[in-house]
Amino acid sequence: MATFVTTFSDTNGKGTIKLYPDHLNGDSSYVGRFDRKTVDINTLIARIQEKKAGTNELALQHSAAFIKEEVIEALSKGEAVNLLDLGTLYISVNVKFDGPAAEKKQKADKKTFRVKFTPSPLVQSAVDSIEIERMYMANVGSEIISIKDNYTGLTDGTVSAGKDIEIKGKNLKLDDSEASGIYFCPLDEKGNIATDESRWLKSKKVIYNKPQTIRCYVPDDIDKTAEYKILLRTSKSSRNRQPLKEKREALSGIIKVV
Repeated sequence: MATFVTTFSDTNGKGTIKLYPDHLNGDSSYVGRFDRKTVDINTLIARIQEKKAGTNELALQHSAAFIKEEVIEALSKGEAVNLLDLGTLYISVNVKFDGPAAEKKQKADKKTFRVKFTPSPLVQSAVDSIEIERMYMANVGSEIISIKDNYTGLTDGTVSAGKDIEIKGKNLKLDDSEASGIYFCPLDEKGNIATDESRWLKSKKVIYNKPQTIRCYVPDDIDKTAEYKILLRTSKSSRNRQPLKEKREALSGIIKVV
């Protein structure tokens, strides 16, 4: 049975921007993220009916469902889809391959492909007129307070390669997504973490994962001549264990490998 929406609220063409510390630059700059209000197809159809009196709601529902089915089928065949001249849905490769041996690979692993969207000039011009109503600081919430090398017992900013460390702080608990984890980020000559994330080393073993304490192993192949900062990424709330809309990050002070 179809569900129809007969009422809806319009926005005023203004938006709010949430500011997050930009850990990659290591300065006082922030990254802005636009606060979203999502409308579904039912709301869009209700708006069409208000503007175009006499429009058949049921016919629009069926048409939308048919288009959805065809878009899904086209993507499953590996085709890119020009979506009503709004932009193009296309397939991208989401993994790195290991040299010439990859040429013999005939079957894709899970998560090899990802769907991306490139907006058309028409869509881009539609958002150019949005006004900023306000900006506000995000409550990031995670914080690294101390790091202890459990091999040496020291808390002076030194860690031992291949040994476990104990990180204390608040809202540290990691979720099980691929991007979440403990990253050892090398620093450049200005003391900022490398913007090239392929240079970051991710701890391969977390042995204790709680909101106030995390224990993990320092990578064996870490460069003992370089300086690092530890970056924690997670998207799980420590209160109700539900996924967060935004990734939560915490950055440590400078650490050295012994």
